[in-house]
Amino acid sequence: AQVRNMWPDILEAVKNRRRFTWILLSQNAQVAGFDGTTLQLGFLNAGARDNFASSGSEEVLKQALAERFNAQWRIEAVIDPSGGGGLPPQSGGG
Repeated sequence: AQVRNMWPDILEAVKNRRRFTWILLSQNAQVAGFDGTTLQLGFLNAGARDNFASSGSEEVLKQALAERFNAQWRIEAVIDPSGGGGLPPQSGGG
């Protein structure tokens, strides 16, 4: 829960480095989990996750974490259509 509380500060640190990454994360991602070494980000869909991976945004996030929080965390980008609420995705209708 501590990292979830830090998320707005993390986004602010990212915003100062690269606006594109900030927009991508603030609109499409949330903290899905953290085990002490790996920050798991839940993206709303595969497109957003792939965009994060291919745009160099992961590196921007890592740099922001290192600079602002002195943290050297692994980043794991996963698809979490629930928006980080912990609820299973709705089935059917597809």
